[in-house]
Amino acid sequence: MAFFAIMAATGCSVSGQDEIQTFYGQALGTSYSIKYVGEKNKVGKYQHGVNSVLDRIDQSMSTYLKKSELNRFNDAPVGEPFHMSDDLFYVVSQAQIISEKSVGAFDITVEPLVDLWGFGPSDRPDIVPDKAELTKAFDMVGYSALQMDTATHTVTKIAPREIDLSAIAKGYAVDKVAEYLDSLNISAYLVEVGGEMRLKGKKPNGDSWRVAIETPESGAGGIYRILPLSDRAIATSGDYRNYFEVNGKRYSHTIDPKTGFPIDHPLVSVSVITDSCAIADGWATAMMVLGTRSALELAEKEQLAVFLIEKTADGFKEYKSSLFDNYEFKR
Repeated sequence: MAFFAIMAATGCSVSGQDEIQTFYGQALGTSYSIKYVGEKNKVGKYQHGVNSVLDRIDQSMSTYLKKSELNRFNDAPVGEPFHMSDDLFYVVSQAQIISEKSVGAFDITVEPLVDLWGFGPSDRPDIVPDKAELTKAFDMVGYSALQMDTATHTVTKIAPREIDLSAIAKGYAVDKVAEYLDSLNISAYLVEVGGEMRLKGKKPNGDSWRVAIETPESGAGGIYRILPLSDRAIATSGDYRNYFEVNGKRYSHTIDPKTGFPIDHPLVSVSVITDSCAIADGWATAMMVLGTRSALELAEKEQLAVFLIEKTADGFKEYKSSLFDNYEFKR
């Protein structure tokens, strides 16, 4: 669900073993890039390890792999406890926590509505669904129908539900890759999967990693702000790329699970900074659904560092939570 508007800004390196090494790949239906400070001759070994981590997550959480653990859960009957792996159970548990705290603005069961509006895997034309279709899809949505049992790592559907973790799984993948790099005693890195990031340490010249928040305009691709960042994770959600128009009205890909309709407010980009990229990923989507005022109120309540951009007639207007004051943009 989230659109990933975070990019890495490159920096200089020094000679020897303390150079910035970079490798790229494809995983989870998107691209990834890794930068780390260390020896170049380890790139192949490290990339193999990263690919193994990402493949494990894909096999667990993909909606496109028919035999993935997630799809097996989606096919499971109502009322039957389904045992989940540690990875999947953790991500679903964290998603449920964000759902509760955001009063349903985040909901991993929203896929029937996303698909109905033409933003899911189905090849559906860009049309506004009729009332009967919306009612039918809406009846299939609701995170409270998932019963979690932490003692047995099982999840039971008490009503027909399918879950989609696209708004949190990439952030989790970032966290797991970061943990893998930590296990190799790498002291400085930048991990990016689908635009979501986690950063550790400093570049060889002593500078923080530089993360660029994208200008929230369709097709723009420019840099809106540059943020020096270390030892944190960051995720961005936006609605400025994926949408359709009917009779001059714009319909966003971001669906409000509580109404069944695309969001209709001026908030176009939300960036969240936390220790965990999975948590930042989920919260960015929740804040995008809530809109500026409610998002800021919840950010203060939950003590989250959040940066928001609204689209105005004259350009853009920025808002930030009080914790975001700890971070300073660079020009």
